[in-house]
Formats: sequence, C-alpha cells, structure tokens
Amino acid sequence: MPTLDFSALNLTSFLIVLVILAGVDTVVGIGKALADHTFRLDTVAAFLGSHVLSRILPLAAMALLGQGLPQFGLPAVAMAWALAAGGLAAYFAETVGSLRDTLQAPDTAVSGASEG
Repeated sequence: MPTLDFSALNLTSFLIVLVILAGVDTVVGIGKALADHTFRLDTVAAFLGSHVLSRILPLAAMALLGQGLPQFGLPAVAMAWALAAGGLAAYFAETVGSLRDTLQAPDTAVSGASEG
C-alpha cells in the first residue's frame, strides 16, 4: 500500500501540493454551490481568507524555514521541516474530509467553501 510521505518532498513540490489542495477544495466547493444555486461570493472570500491566512501561509513559512534559504544566510531547521510535513499531512486529511462532505452534501446545503 502506498504511503504519503510529505517529508520527502522538496520545497517547490511542498508548495505545489499545498496550492493544489487549496485549489481543488475551492473549485469543488464553488462548483457544488453553483450546481445547488447557493453560491455567494462573500462565502468564497471568507473561505479563501481563512485558508490562506490560517493554513497556507503558516505551512509555507514553516516549510521555508525548514528548508532554509542559504542565499540569505538562513540555515535549514530540520524540526521546522518535520512540523511543516506534519501540517501538510493534516491539511491533506482535512481537505479530503472537506471534499467528501461537499460531494455528499444534500442539494440544499451550502458548499464546502463555507467551511473555515
């Protein structure tokens, strides 16, 4: 059985996975809301704001600290990378749950984009 080892990613791959997860969750939530005729732009803005500020930016900063920036004299911090990888794994699990809830929600429910 394949495993998801986010600690084996490089910084670029880490950031790509992070953005893809947020993008897929956003697109699916918007698509479901449009299909259910419950789309509200303010809900999408709140979802994006909460995800970017509370998940994407902190995980990206921790990954950056974990990998270091030698050109700026910032050494890699192994513990920060381990925390970033764990955070990405948790965000992956959260996104899978959000997608499941969004796709299984009845037609009258607000989309997954309303989750914070």
